[in-house]
Amino acid sequence: MSLSGRSGAVLLVVLMALLLVAGLVAAGASLGLRDRRAVRDAVGFVAALHAAEEGAAIQLATWRTAGHHRMAIGAWATFEGSARVGGARFSGRVLRLGRLLYLVESEGRSAGGEARQRVGLLVRPRPVELEFSAALESGGPVKLTGMAAVSGQDLPPPGWLCPPAEPGRAGLLLPKAASLDTASCSVGPCLAGAPPVLRGGSATEGTLPAWATRAAAEIRSLADKWIQSGSLTPAPRSSGGDCLVADPANWGDPDGPGPACGDHFPVIHVNGDLELLGGRGQGVLLVDGDLTVRGGFRFHGPVVVNGHLTTTSEGGHFSGGVVAAKVVLAQNAPGGPTIGFSSCALDRAMAASATGEVLAERGWLRLSQTP
Repeated sequence: MSLSGRSGAVLLVVLMALLLVAGLVAAGASLGLRDRRAVRDAVGFVAALHAAEEGAAIQLATWRTAGHHRMAIGAWATFEGSARVGGARFSGRVLRLGRLLYLVESEGRSAGGEARQRVGLLVRPRPVELEFSAALESGGPVKLTGMAAVSGQDLPPPGWLCPPAEPGRAGLLLPKAASLDTASCSVGPCLAGAPPVLRGGSATEGTLPAWATRAAAEIRSLADKWIQSGSLTPAPRSSGGDCLVADPANWGDPDGPGPACGDHFPVIHVNGDLELLGGRGQGVLLVDGDLTVRGGFRFHGPVVVNGHLTTTSEGGHFSGGVVAAKVVLAQNAPGGPTIGFSSCALDRAMAASATGEVLAERGWLRLSQTP
């Protein structure tokens, strides 16, 4: 082979090598760009998924204060916000599927908006478990004097829109050995219900029944108002049409759903003895000591008193259900039963105080993803 032939062959080999190297470089660059995009998409995917899950988790954490119990079946409430990290955002809705079933739909979007993830939670409300079989249940002696009265007839609170009444409950439930004194009642009958008086239950003399002890522990864990021993006159408080729910003396407004605090149903825990000097409220009330009521105080919802419940003078009126270790109702205030059973007051207070929990089976759903 001549020198020129050899040179041509070498040049051809060099060109082929250069083309091969160029191809490898181009392929490497393409793979690198694709890997970079894949990493970016993966980061956006994770950020969007985390944002969607964060949005759903916030709805669970704020279930009690969100007012979902007020929605009609088929109605929904929307939400949106920013994720804590990564610049992602979330939005979605809470849809009421049934009386005790909701769907939380949450969509997360990455910071650039390229990645979107949607998740869903099937949620049911979990209220405090209460087992009122009478308007008033006492673990010890009961005394009624003056115009004090207890009724197991199911009556809606005045001004409330309630479903049809349930069958009546017993007026009073107390242990077989506990004394009952109604000799000084000035209204007749001062005990009414089906039957007016029921003997039995799980309470040991002078203590709460087992179900109320369990309920008290749950109420303490759910409480959003904590009151120390002393005297108080609860009353609804608002400003500019907004209910001041953080005020410890604001126990909502039981005078119908229209006022600013008409939908405020707090869970109240009193760590000791409490004297109520008039006022009004609604929700769930737990007193870990004695409760003394004066001045015409009114309350709608369940009441649990670990010690003595005493009403004096103008006393008060309770609509819902009351359980206490010992009871003395001595008052001269007209206006219906001192303690009257109300399924409506109980249901509304418990629904408003319920927490949300994800269904144990099929509770988490992956609705969609982009890309």
